[in-house]
Amino acid sequence: MSENLFFPLMESSGPCLLCDEEPFLVSPTPSPRRSSSPPPNADEDRDNSLRDLLEREHQYAPRRGYLAYLRQSSNLSAARTRAVRYIAQVCSRLNLATGTAFSAVNYLDRFISMNCVMRWEEWMVDLLSVACLSIASKMDEVSIPSWYDLQMEDLSHSFGASTIQEMELMVLERLDWRLACITPLSYVEVLTWGSEHTRTPCIARTIELLLCALSESEFLRFDPSSVAVSALKTIAGSEAGFFFSMLPFLIPLQHTGEVNGCQKMMDELSIRTHSVVYLRTAQCVPHVAEADPN
Repeated sequence: MSENLFFPLMESSGPCLLCDEEPFLVSPTPSPRRSSSPPPNADEDRDNSLRDLLEREHQYAPRRGYLAYLRQSSNLSAARTRAVRYIAQVCSRLNLATGTAFSAVNYLDRFISMNCVMRWEEWMVDLLSVACLSIASKMDEVSIPSWYDLQMEDLSHSFGASTIQEMELMVLERLDWRLACITPLSYVEVLTWGSEHTRTPCIARTIELLLCALSESEFLRFDPSSVAVSALKTIAGSEAGFFFSMLPFLIPLQHTGEVNGCQKMMDELSIRTHSVVYLRTAQCVPHVAEADPN
């Protein structure tokens, strides 16, 4: 697809400079939120959910060759990193659900991967970031933030409502309206359904580490299941016996090498961010779905 994709938006966008600050190296954690799915009543339900996630995760992945293109284009890779950090920061500032951040990044990666031949400019990535975050908010949030709230800070450009709306529609059409994406957070949520481990600090730190990994494009090499398992193993270690009992579902024998490689990267990321992750998650426990007492 050529740059004509953005031509109808160029005149109406009127991008203007807001600030030129770089995003924080590690974005604060967006507020965890209750899962929209009911908790399983038995291990069989959890197993079925894991099988379903594994069968469908490839349907929501960026197109093949996307990571290679990011490696070749330092400008686009840097723009993606800024976009991911912007998404995480806004979710934290507006107290949006953690899943909203993961979904928005998934939409952003899939859209860019479908349009790699374009010459991406900074304002294009900014506009796409706002649109993806807006769409994710409409999917996951009870109270939907306004387009103004999404642009109060953290972006180099601001856009009018009509421009964002047009971009949203463009994203929806390119993604074929397939928005119920599967991310590493999806696996963490299923693994912690109805579990006594749900409220342990290691789960909060695992989610923090996964958020940090979002801005690292090299993790796009791996499936969401591999990324989730690697983060759990890195953070929980020997304490993750409960979660490791699920690993035969998540790590087929032929994929153990891939998971080992992912965990090595995750271990390195954890070392770089450990002090920040630990301090920010000491009192941040994920609020995972619970059974309705009624």
